[in-house]
Amino acid sequence: LSVGGAVTLDVQVGHLLGGLEGRADLPSSASAGELGRVESSLMSGSLYAGLREGPFFACAVGSLGRLSATSMDVATAKDASALVVATGLRIGVSIRLSERVEVRVRGDMLANLTRHRFELSGETAYELPVASGNVSAALAIRFR
Repeated sequence: LSVGGAVTLDVQVGHLLGGLEGRADLPSSASAGELGRVESSLMSGSLYAGLREGPFFACAVGSLGRLSATSMDVATAKDASALVVATGLRIGVSIRLSERVEVRVRGDMLANLTRHRFELSGETAYELPVASGNVSAALAIRFR
């Protein structure tokens, strides 16, 4: 589980929706048992395109980012980073609060096209899963 933030810019023409976003997750850590702990964070950018019908939307998403990890509670701490590429689907709903403001709740399911493994003392401490998902809520302001 991680917590982060994103800045998104999108454009809607008729039912077509597309945009880009930048995302940064705060560092989170997990135990690697007797090996120690791994702290990781993610910074990524995404492009998406899809359809919006009323309050509902669905998009194809492509993401490119940098996953950083640090070993902790070990004799010699190490830092590592890796390129992460993912693609998948985003679905969501928008709840209009006023003419220019809405709340968007969405979920992403992404296939990780790059598989990375972080090792501590020669043993796998964490392996990037085949797929990952996230759920988010955001406040959106329309400038038109």
